[in-house]
Amino acid sequence: MCKIKKWMATLADIIEITKKEYLLTIATSLFCGIILGFVFAPKRTKYTMMGSHNGNGNSSYRFRRVK
Repeated sequence: MCKIKKWMATLADIIEITKKEYLLTIATSLFCGIILGFVFAPKRTKYTMMGSHNGNGNSSYRFRRVK
């Protein structure tokens, strides 16, 4: 904890940056957040189902009519 306090004391109070540096900082933070979100997102492959199953008859499992 003391090392962090010493390091914080060496930092400058006010830093001036240009608009270009500010925009690049925000863009970098955004893209890093998106990438980390993809990496650490839970993977649900067991119950993933593609399609709406709204009765259009395109499934391999078909019901038979009983007479």
